[in-house]
Amino acid sequence: MCGIVGFTGREQAAPVLFSGLKKLEYRGYDSSGIATLSDGKIHLVKAKGRVSVMEEKSQFGKLLPGTTGIGHTRWATHGAPSDKNAHPMISNGGNFALVHNGIIENYAVLKAELIKNNVFFTSETDSEVVVNLIEREYLACGDVLRAISSTVKMLRGSFALGIITPLLPGCIFAVRRDAPLIVGAGNGFNMLASDIPALGGKTDKVLIPGEGDVVRISKDEIEVFDENLNKKTPEYMFFENAESDSEKDGYPHFMLKEIYQQPEAVERVFNKTDDISAMKAFIRQAFGAKPKKIDVVGCGSAYHAGLGGKYFIEKVARIPVEAHTAGEYRYMGAITDRETLTVVISQSGETADTLAALREAKAHSSPVLCIVNARLSSIARESDFVFFTEAGTEIAVATTKGYTTQLAALFELGLCLTDDQSVAEYYRKQFSSVPDIMREVIRGGDKIFSVAKYVASREHAYFIGRCCDFATACEGALKLKEISYIHAEAYAAAELKHGTISLIGEGVPVIALSTADRLNEKMLANVKEVKTRGGVVFAVTNSDDRRWAEECSFVIKLPSCDEYISALAAAPALQLLGYYAAEMRGCDIDKPRNLAKSVTVE
Repeated sequence: MCGIVGFTGREQAAPVLFSGLKKLEYRGYDSSGIATLSDGKIHLVKAKGRVSVMEEKSQFGKLLPGTTGIGHTRWATHGAPSDKNAHPMISNGGNFALVHNGIIENYAVLKAELIKNNVFFTSETDSEVVVNLIEREYLACGDVLRAISSTVKMLRGSFALGIITPLLPGCIFAVRRDAPLIVGAGNGFNMLASDIPALGGKTDKVLIPGEGDVVRISKDEIEVFDENLNKKTPEYMFFENAESDSEKDGYPHFMLKEIYQQPEAVERVFNKTDDISAMKAFIRQAFGAKPKKIDVVGCGSAYHAGLGGKYFIEKVARIPVEAHTAGEYRYMGAITDRETLTVVISQSGETADTLAALREAKAHSSPVLCIVNARLSSIARESDFVFFTEAGTEIAVATTKGYTTQLAALFELGLCLTDDQSVAEYYRKQFSSVPDIMREVIRGGDKIFSVAKYVASREHAYFIGRCCDFATACEGALKLKEISYIHAEAYAAAELKHGTISLIGEGVPVIALSTADRLNEKMLANVKEVKTRGGVVFAVTNSDDRRWAEECSFVIKLPSCDEYISALAAAPALQLLGYYAAEMRGCDIDKPRNLAKSVTVE
């Protein structure tokens, strides 16, 4: 999940690289580094910690002269976070510097081979193996491009590489396999990056290298070669610049800004009438009428959105839906075929497990529909139909608007599949009220603050709900634990007494979600079970039943609305609960420990 940026042009590279890396820190922030070329030498500065630490160590770029360079911000896989394991990696002979995102699966074998040939290693990373292989191949053939190409053929795994060498001082080389990497084309400069924000608004013209392609980038030219070094014609794309999403705009944290952006983001999904019609047409074309079964696949919050979507689609369309975590999907022998619609969900569109699940589904001839935010992503390019959520860039690691727009898109999918027009009309009307309902919930954040104050003082919390509320409970628990570091788990409420209630003791907080009138009595019974064991219950409900106030220590009252609409209403309430708890505990909200935004390794 590391971030890569490269620049070659007429201006000094270091300021551009620092700016790009700061915009990529959501991908990892264990360490960072920059290498530049000047006077026939590689200039290198790297450090454990945030980009700002490395920036200060470089004397704010003074130690990094030159107009060509590469930078890296790391999420550690092989080797603990440290100065020595920070990228860029330098070859033994000093001929090459390399940045890498991904995992080299066969690095141990390759490393052993290099050690036998007297290559020494200064880090614990798989990446240092690659840069030394390139140098070895160069010394054998005398050609940089050929050396990179022959090295890539030895590697197993996923990777995006950026490479510079004083042998060709104005050039950056790039190659990718199953990892995100884009090349930004400018006027008198060209760039390399893991994601669009790192381009810093300098260009809206990009190239996405094909799998195994080697790209040679200079300030005036971008050349693309296939794995056999045959020259290819570059294929450029244009994107809408969303640079404003990279600023906090007065909010203390990106996460809070993104919570507040949700009503507009969800509204955009519900107003995508042309895309919704196209989705309906795709289903009709792929299945004649509709699929016999639907598999929904995602990771983390995307999986929780899929779980919520499952309940809605089964209700309105009467089609069986299975929700799967992407990391398990391709290993469990999924029963899928031409009559199954596979729905893959990803904010970044680069999640490694989800991309692998997509390919598994296609290998079984299942039509694939993806719900994704990033237009230029691998998942978008490889799916049969793409529904873009257009939530805008999320900088905070913990997703907010990404989750709610995915859930809204799944609700729209449900209506595309229903045969009951009265149901479709009912929910269309309901959808129009969602933005205002979400705004009302967000404005009532001071009430949620009171619950967060209690939860923040505890080390454990439990979330319970039934049906769609269970899916929402899963997402609420995830938000709390990933940014406040409080142990939190979600359970289908009826399962609480099948073991987990043994963990409920005096003062343990339990957040009970209840938004379906038909389940009100059942949920109140579950609340009594928790209270009997000394638990402290906080309710999130749209019910006007007075018993909630009588039985619970605090009630977060949602506006009165349909139970599925309440899933969208409850989401910002639980996001704010996690946010306030993390703030009270002094946690780094936008960049929680050990996490990264885009999980591009398995």
